[in-house]
Amino acid sequence: MAWFYAAEWPTFAPPLTPRLDLSLEDRLNYRGTSMRLERRRGEYLDFVDGITGELLTITDTALSELIFTGLASVERNGIDDKAVAEARAYRDLSVYSKDEVGVARRKLAYVRGLIAANLLYRPQTKDVEEAIAKVAADLGDLGDAIPKPYLAKRWLQLALRRAKASHDGKTPSVADLIERHASKGRNKPWHDYETRQIIQDLIEKRYLTTERISVETLVSEVRDHIRKSIGPNAKLPGRKAVQAEIDSLPQQEVARRRYGEFVAFGKFAAVERQPDPEAPLDVIEIDHTPADVFVIDGRDGVPIGRPWIAIAIDRCTRMPLGISAGFDPPSAHSVMQCLRNAVMPKTYVQRYVDAGVWDVRGDWPAWGRPRLLRCDRARENIGTDLDVLAESLPIKVLDVKAGRRPYHKGAIERFLGTLNRTLLQEQRGTTFSSIADRGDYDPKKNAVLTFEDFLERLHIWLIDVYMRREHRELRDTPLAVWNRKVLQHKIAPIDNAADILPLFGRVEHRILRRTGIQFANLFYTSPELVALRGNRKFMRSLEYVDHKRKVRFRYDTSDLGAIHVYLPHERRHIRVPIERSRRKYATGLSWWAHKQICREAIARVGRNVDQAALDDAKARLGRSLTADTPEGMLIRGRKKMARIRQIGGVTPYGDSVRTSPADSFDDLLAAEVERELESQEEAVLLAEERATSTPIRRKSATGGKRSSPKTVKDEARHSSEPQEAYDPSDDDIDYYGEDAPAP
Repeated sequence: MAWFYAAEWPTFAPPLTPRLDLSLEDRLNYRGTSMRLERRRGEYLDFVDGITGELLTITDTALSELIFTGLASVERNGIDDKAVAEARAYRDLSVYSKDEVGVARRKLAYVRGLIAANLLYRPQTKDVEEAIAKVAADLGDLGDAIPKPYLAKRWLQLALRRAKASHDGKTPSVADLIERHASKGRNKPWHDYETRQIIQDLIEKRYLTTERISVETLVSEVRDHIRKSIGPNAKLPGRKAVQAEIDSLPQQEVARRRYGEFVAFGKFAAVERQPDPEAPLDVIEIDHTPADVFVIDGRDGVPIGRPWIAIAIDRCTRMPLGISAGFDPPSAHSVMQCLRNAVMPKTYVQRYVDAGVWDVRGDWPAWGRPRLLRCDRARENIGTDLDVLAESLPIKVLDVKAGRRPYHKGAIERFLGTLNRTLLQEQRGTTFSSIADRGDYDPKKNAVLTFEDFLERLHIWLIDVYMRREHRELRDTPLAVWNRKVLQHKIAPIDNAADILPLFGRVEHRILRRTGIQFANLFYTSPELVALRGNRKFMRSLEYVDHKRKVRFRYDTSDLGAIHVYLPHERRHIRVPIERSRRKYATGLSWWAHKQICREAIARVGRNVDQAALDDAKARLGRSLTADTPEGMLIRGRKKMARIRQIGGVTPYGDSVRTSPADSFDDLLAAEVERELESQEEAVLLAEERATSTPIRRKSATGGKRSSPKTVKDEARHSSEPQEAYDPSDDDIDYYGEDAPAP
């Protein structure tokens, strides 16, 4: 290693700084300020602001850094901004086909041949032909493939002009000779300034309004305004001219002015994709949709209407987690039913399969307590019921997104669309997605699905089709992703179902009195509840509602037979049944039916409604439900009757396979139908006995002596009173039996 004394250190030449090719006519645009080049002093450039006179001294290297960071740009003198923007737009060759780039490369070869021969300004045709022939020999062009001299000179001038706008103006590139078809044609407006100003004013005042007049109406108003302001002989614009002015405006602003912020945002605004969670049950999305199919009544075959479906889906695995279907509109009750189905195992599916009711091949392994529940700002989601449920389960986060923003919960929105398209719109009685798609198809006349059939096909599609079909974003089936994820992340179990089930009810507060709790004209009481009045811990722990200590309880809108009262000092619920005198009335009665019964009772007896009036109204309501549905009844009325009957009022969960509460109107109607069938069978047997004239023995009205054997036919002929149905238990003996005495 060589060592040097300080006096002997070698001297190195300073590095050479590249000089930028700038002229005094060029301007620098620095942070929005336009500056002209005053002079160059070696490696320094002096730029002066023409308005303030401010001086900016900068080196070539620093100026290059500002240009590459976007803080500054150079404006070439004699080149308009439109030419520069056009040159930048055609600089990317990846957007063109191979043939277009190949033609441009061939043109560039002839242009470079002319430049190499120094034939830039007014060359002789003979010299141009010699240069073209030399390039053609190198390229192998023959015959018509060899360009004419005038065409080669045109390519040269075009390449130089475009190169000046795009870079240094001396060395043309392939991008300078690409065919720019979009720039061809007339680029100037057809109408004068005054006509265009009238069109723009009327677009602002009449077209960009919420009244949303049509383009035809706008054209008529423009023409009328031109005739009045310019004259009857003025050149009138057509629809294309007016439409061109509209299209030149920002379309997002046009949509906002005509249709509102929501439509404009949905069509034009950028949307950020929601990230997918890492573990199952981290994020659950829930939403409602009306089914795109009509359902008929299994009792008389009359179309009821379109049932509502509430579905909860796991965002991580896209597995359906819970479902609720029925004729209740979206409400807190339907949300609770869906969540109850979600957190409990779906063992009811196997019970239906074992009983031969459903033909489902697979199983539904998805269940568990979610950590975050995502929903929109619908009325059923912003009440206190869902908040209290989230605190009680517990669900750590209740994420309520803004209304009318489907992209905030895109997984469930896409799932509901897939459900309607691939299942429901392929069934008879479908309503399709719109009236335009429906055409002349009448879903009411073609409806054949009962609610039970609808529920079965829904489960078949969920379990046997959707879960086992490859998902486009997952690149795997939802079932496979779920099974793989649950091995990595454990599912939080339900420790005690008895503690969980009371949570899926609506919350109310009432004062605890000696008679119990009064709610909706009904009284709920039990010895355990009344004894709590003497429990000081319980009374002190009650909540203050409307400045009074009140008991918090939950009730199931599908069954008013009992409520669940919360004991805050023990953190548990107790079941409190309805009072004994009203137990027969309220057991299995829904909130919808009770409201209708109270409405009819008040209409008959006024506000002084007692139990007798409620029983009478319930009996009349039951008779109206048993009667045949009038043909002229609207779908709204039929859906209301289905709600009162509680068709689909309860979603199956766990081992429970019921779709309506016990002793509900649906059960009462089923019992009524069964009794009617039994009476019809007895009538058939009685008719057969009358036809065969079978003698019978009946008890005598006096002393129990046997009367002489008669035929049923003779009795009916001699009797003037209507006959009762035949009852075998009334026979004294079988006259022709083995034990019959001899006559």
